[in-house]
Amino acid sequence: MELRKAFESKKEKLPVYGLSAFMLVAGLSKFVALGLWLGYEPRFLVQILPLTARQLTLMGGGFEAVLGFALLTGKKTFYTASLTAIYLFGISVQMINLGLYDLAIRDTGLTLYAASVAVLKYD
Repeated sequence: MELRKAFESKKEKLPVYGLSAFMLVAGLSKFVALGLWLGYEPRFLVQILPLTARQLTLMGGGFEAVLGFALLTGKKTFYTASLTAIYLFGISVQMINLGLYDLAIRDTGLTLYAASVAVLKYD
Protein backbone atom coordinates (compact mmCIF):
# COMPACT_ATOMS: atom_id res chain seq x y z
CA MET A 1 0.00 0.00 0.00
CA GLU A 2 2.86 2.40 0.79
CA LEU A 3 4.40 1.79 -2.62
CA ARG A 4 1.11 2.62 -4.30
CA LYS A 5 0.93 5.92 -2.39
CA ALA A 6 4.50 6.74 -3.34
CA PHE A 7 3.78 6.18 -7.04
CA GLU A 8 0.46 7.99 -6.83
CA SER A 9 2.11 11.15 -5.57
CA LYS A 10 4.77 11.02 -8.31
CA LYS A 11 2.78 9.78 -11.31
CA GLU A 12 2.72 13.14 -13.07
CA LYS A 13 6.42 13.76 -12.44
CA LEU A 14 7.81 10.41 -13.57
CA PRO A 15 7.28 11.02 -17.32
CA VAL A 16 8.97 14.42 -16.99
CA TYR A 17 11.91 12.90 -15.11
CA GLY A 18 12.23 10.19 -17.75
CA LEU A 19 12.31 12.71 -20.60
CA SER A 20 14.73 14.86 -18.64
CA ALA A 21 17.08 11.93 -18.06
CA PHE A 22 16.98 11.01 -21.75
CA MET A 23 17.78 14.54 -22.91
CA LEU A 24 20.56 14.96 -20.34
CA VAL A 25 22.22 11.66 -21.29
CA ALA A 26 21.83 12.31 -25.03
CA GLY A 27 23.21 15.82 -24.71
CA LEU A 28 26.14 15.01 -22.44
CA SER A 29 27.10 11.96 -24.50
CA LYS A 30 28.00 14.27 -27.36
CA PHE A 31 30.75 15.72 -25.16
CA VAL A 32 31.96 12.30 -24.01
CA ALA A 33 31.78 10.37 -27.31
CA LEU A 34 31.54 12.99 -30.05
CA GLY A 35 32.78 10.62 -32.74
CA LEU A 36 29.70 8.44 -32.37
CA TRP A 37 27.44 11.39 -33.22
CA LEU A 38 29.23 12.93 -36.19
CA GLY A 39 27.55 12.38 -39.54
CA TYR A 40 23.97 12.86 -38.37
CA GLU A 41 23.93 16.65 -38.62
CA PRO A 42 21.92 18.23 -41.45
CA ARG A 43 24.31 19.00 -44.34
CA PHE A 44 22.44 22.18 -45.26
CA LEU A 45 23.15 23.61 -41.80
CA VAL A 46 26.84 22.80 -42.11
CA GLN A 47 26.85 24.50 -45.51
CA ILE A 48 25.03 27.70 -44.51
CA LEU A 49 26.37 28.22 -40.98
CA PRO A 50 29.96 29.18 -40.22
CA LEU A 51 30.30 26.05 -38.07
CA THR A 52 31.99 22.71 -38.53
CA ALA A 53 30.04 19.49 -38.11
CA ARG A 54 31.80 19.00 -34.76
CA GLN A 55 30.76 22.44 -33.53
CA LEU A 56 27.18 21.96 -34.68
CA THR A 57 26.97 18.56 -32.97
CA LEU A 58 28.40 19.98 -29.74
CA MET A 59 25.93 22.87 -29.86
CA GLY A 60 23.11 20.36 -30.31
CA GLY A 61 24.41 18.39 -27.34
CA GLY A 62 24.54 21.52 -25.23
CA PHE A 63 20.99 22.42 -26.26
CA GLU A 64 19.78 18.91 -25.40
CA ALA A 65 21.46 19.08 -21.98
CA VAL A 66 19.88 22.48 -21.31
CA LEU A 67 16.45 21.09 -22.26
CA GLY A 68 17.02 18.10 -19.96
CA PHE A 69 18.04 20.32 -17.07
CA ALA A 70 15.11 22.68 -17.68
CA LEU A 71 12.71 19.72 -17.57
CA LEU A 72 14.31 18.57 -14.33
CA THR A 73 13.67 21.93 -12.65
CA GLY A 74 9.94 21.57 -13.26
CA LYS A 75 9.50 25.20 -14.27
CA LYS A 76 7.68 26.03 -17.51
CA THR A 77 7.49 22.30 -18.25
CA PHE A 78 4.82 22.72 -20.93
CA TYR A 79 7.03 25.05 -22.94
CA THR A 80 10.20 23.05 -22.40
CA ALA A 81 8.53 19.76 -23.34
CA SER A 82 6.97 21.42 -26.41
CA LEU A 83 10.37 22.74 -27.50
CA THR A 84 11.85 19.29 -26.88
CA ALA A 85 9.14 17.71 -29.07
CA ILE A 86 9.84 20.18 -31.89
CA TYR A 87 13.60 19.54 -31.63
CA LEU A 88 13.10 15.76 -31.65
CA PHE A 89 10.75 16.05 -34.62
CA GLY A 90 13.53 17.82 -36.52
CA ILE A 91 15.87 14.97 -35.66
CA SER A 92 13.25 12.47 -36.89
CA VAL A 93 13.02 14.27 -40.22
CA GLN A 94 16.82 14.28 -40.50
CA MET A 95 16.94 10.53 -39.86
CA ILE A 96 14.42 10.01 -42.68
CA ASN A 97 16.54 12.21 -44.96
CA LEU A 98 19.57 10.04 -44.15
CA GLY A 99 17.57 6.85 -44.82
CA LEU A 100 17.93 5.71 -41.21
CA TYR A 101 14.33 4.61 -40.80
CA ASP A 102 14.91 2.59 -37.64
CA LEU A 103 16.28 5.68 -35.91
CA ALA A 104 13.47 7.78 -37.38
CA ILE A 105 10.90 5.46 -35.81
CA ARG A 106 12.66 5.68 -32.44
CA ASP A 107 12.93 9.46 -32.62
CA THR A 108 9.30 9.79 -33.70
CA GLY A 109 8.35 7.81 -30.59
CA LEU A 110 10.46 10.14 -28.48
CA THR A 111 8.79 13.11 -30.18
CA LEU A 112 5.37 11.76 -29.21
CA TYR A 113 6.65 11.09 -25.68
CA ALA A 114 7.79 14.72 -25.35
CA ALA A 115 4.49 15.95 -26.81
CA SER A 116 2.62 13.78 -24.29
CA VAL A 117 4.60 15.34 -21.45
CA ALA A 118 3.71 18.79 -22.81
CA VAL A 119 0.01 17.88 -22.91
CA LEU A 120 0.23 16.43 -19.40
CA LYS A 121 1.72 19.69 -18.12
CA TYR A 122 -0.53 22.07 -20.04
CA ASP A 123 -2.21 24.47 -17.62
